[in-house]
Amino acid sequence: ESMYKNKKILALIQARGDSKRVPRKNIIDVAGKPLIAHTIESALACSLVDAVVVTTDCEEIADIAGKHGAMTPFIRPGELATDTTSDHPVIVHALEQLKKVGDEYDYVLWLRPTAPLRSAEDIETTIKKLVDDDMPLVRSVTEAHGTSHPYWMYADTEGEGVMSPLIEGKSFRNHYQSQLLPKGYFELNGVIDAFSTEHLASAEFVWEAPRMGYTIIPLERAVDVDEEIDVIVVQELLRRRNM
Repeated sequence: ESMYKNKKILALIQARGDSKRVPRKNIIDVAGKPLIAHTIESALACSLVDAVVVTTDCEEIADIAGKHGAMTPFIRPGELATDTTSDHPVIVHALEQLKKVGDEYDYVLWLRPTAPLRSAEDIETTIKKLVDDDMPLVRSVTEAHGTSHPYWMYADTEGEGVMSPLIEGKSFRNHYQSQLLPKGYFELNGVIDAFSTEHLASAEFVWEAPRMGYTIIPLERAVDVDEEIDVIVVQELLRRRNM
């Protein structure tokens, strides 16, 4: 039992049986093991996590998750596993199921199986940020640079085929080289989202909070498997990592 600073921490991984763009995505073979196994292993490798639970509607995924060391104490009902189901009710359902058997947690880490490159250290950094700084919410980000920086973005606000700087007065004009772009601008990457259970229970919109912490995860650990091309990128990055 780890109990970091007397707080119980749950790593929750959600994996639907059905996926549209890449069929059976959560269990496709990536670098010799099912996609979801990479996420389970990084969670198990973080000593601050008290439990690693997979919520799925699919017996086959539950079986594979169990073989890789995760707990699958319940099968999620079909109405919570549709294309339109949002994450929040799935998290709430999992916490309710666990509470029934006397398992209650102070914090929940939401780990998407589609981000197989996150490290145990990324998870640990997030937990420390949550607990040490008493954050209701910590979201993983990638630092914006170059063309992903808002100062290099333009918008056609009138919809007339003419664009102007997204942020007035902040544009390529003053920041014509990428090294002139100010730091501290981030893109959400969906690799780790972490909540206090208090925030999950009380916020009407759980993905924002008056005080939001962040964990910076570099691009090479933040690839999200959404299309076939992402599978190729992830395979190659894992191959290099294991060289």
